Amino acid sequence: MRKTGASFRVRLLKKETEAKVKEMKGNMVKYKKHRPVAELDIAVLRGRNLAPNHRIPGSLVASIFWEPSKFADEYTKRTIKDIDPSSCGLHQIGETEGSGMTSSPEWLIAHPSNELERMKQLLPSKNFLSRTNSSADLKIDILREIKPLDTSTLTFPILQSISAPSIIPEADLEEEEETEEDNTNLAGLPSENIQLVPWESSKGAIVIQVRFADVLNKLPIFDQVLGEVVIPLARLAKDGSIEGWFKVLEKGTIRTEEDICDEETKKVPCSNKDATDILNRLVGGDSEQRVSDTTPEDASKHPSIFLQARLKVPSTSDTTDIDKETSRVIAEHLIRSTKAKEDSGLGFLGTSISTFNTVTGVRGNVQNIQNQLGSALDMIEIFKNLFNFTCPEKSGIILIATTVLWFVLVFIPTRYIILLGGLAQYTATFKAAFAKHERNTHEIRRADSEEKDNNDPILTRLTNFFISVPTNEDLRRYYFWEAVKVGEVEREILANKKRATRLTKLWKAQWFGKLELKVKTSISLPSERKWEWKTIFCIIQGHRFIWWESEKDFDEGENPSGQIYFAGHSGLAGLSPLELRELKPDEVPLVVNIFGRGASRGGEQTKISLLTQDPQTKHRFEASVLNAVLDKND
Repeated sequence: MRKTGASFRVRLLKKETEAKVKEMKGNMVKYKKHRPVAELDIAVLRGRNLAPNHRIPGSLVASIFWEPSKFADEYTKRTIKDIDPSSCGLHQIGETEGSGMTSSPEWLIAHPSNELERMKQLLPSKNFLSRTNSSADLKIDILREIKPLDTSTLTFPILQSISAPSIIPEADLEEEEETEEDNTNLAGLPSENIQLVPWESSKGAIVIQVRFADVLNKLPIFDQVLGEVVIPLARLAKDGSIEGWFKVLEKGTIRTEEDICDEETKKVPCSNKDATDILNRLVGGDSEQRVSDTTPEDASKHPSIFLQARLKVPSTSDTTDIDKETSRVIAEHLIRSTKAKEDSGLGFLGTSISTFNTVTGVRGNVQNIQNQLGSALDMIEIFKNLFNFTCPEKSGIILIATTVLWFVLVFIPTRYIILLGGLAQYTATFKAAFAKHERNTHEIRRADSEEKDNNDPILTRLTNFFISVPTNEDLRRYYFWEAVKVGEVEREILANKKRATRLTKLWKAQWFGKLELKVKTSISLPSERKWEWKTIFCIIQGHRFIWWESEKDFDEGENPSGQIYFAGHSGLAGLSPLELRELKPDEVPLVVNIFGRGASRGGEQTKISLLTQDPQTKHRFEASVLNAVLDKND
């Protein structure tokens, strides 16, 4: 069967392309307003009286999260979710190491989450949350003065909260989708429709969950989460920093911003009246009894954790293009992480259980009805496709047949057609009665071929004629890979524009593109070579040459495959006689050797060979390397 379906193919390709573009734009920022980025430093150092109800101690860890809309009402969440999907998500900052079997743990090391690690990789390592233009602008002396953070402290970027009117004119949204900004085709709401919420009025909060990491307390009969501490960002913005013991309350405890206050704060103590009111709300009971029963000794016996937090709010007076691009990259990464969590919310185990229940639950008549309904819908779809030229040959036959029928009905009266039909039925009945004795004579012989004779060849041909018409599902499967390829091309165009903007504005890359790297191989090749060319994506940023296995790895924030520092004795190198002998004649003019200090070998001298696509690319690459080498300050 020949399936052309040109119109369906065009519709399917267009639909797949729009789906890919929509998916790509779904992870983009939908507003043009710049959101300043604050720097949060937080460390959870130790705990006390952290014992579960069953009094069995376990290995405890503290997981730190950022919840942008913790104290926002449902109406505000629904309003802002369409503009900023990440505002209604829960973003993990990191987690401390296990403390061992104790109820008074000390956490000396905290590990950043995968979400935070990928965010760091998306931004230049020396520019992450810094107020400098680029690592290329930092001098060597300044870089040496930068001290690494404490192993117990985690740093996370906090975007300033935004608010928007409940109703956004669709005309404005459609108009903005047609515009281009920074050559990236990013749709965005006008800045006047988006308002920045002051840091002191933020509805977000830092959530610290204390949970068990040992096998025993992970059993279903126990609750893995011991409790949580919630720190309003508004309070942290007002005070700048906090340090002290905070009560660990049960997960899900409903509290307002006024209900949260630490009991033994060093830098920002609460007033006696505020502390008394808070304890009264938490304990309950008569007013006199509540205050008198809550003594310092009782408070010290409550499960608590000691933490330090500091929020560095940026200045809005000197906003640069670097700051704007940093804010955009962070927002897109948070949106992408939020949607990935929503898509994988069920998980493998839940999907398997659901599938098993579905398969075992559909039985007997229910399954039969489902199959019959599917067959009926397929026949309706076939009948529709028979007339819309999904299969041109069959649609042409139907068109000719209907045209002939129209002419017959026009020129021959209907009563004659009915009369001919009745005579045909009478003739068939008379013929069957006249030949009855012949059927009795050959009854045994006809019984052997009864099944074969019952299949009318004309009916079989008509049945095959209709069944061979493809359904929409058949066409979707037929054009699936072509549609995916076309949609991937459109997605790649948008990805290239975003990548170029990020590399030029944020990374300040002098050069970026695809090259081929010479790598050793253990596979025996037909030639004498014991190596092969491997395609990589690489950039020259500051005094570093960095490469990834692919452009996708760079876009998704994967760790670099390697890098070379142009420090000390470094630069371009010529081809050795052995390399000239191993290379093909057409490869020799396109090979570039660079050397410098390697990052994975303790700063030892490292040399790599790269193959460019054409002489122009080689010339631009060599010029960028020389510029990075000659501009170094060591």
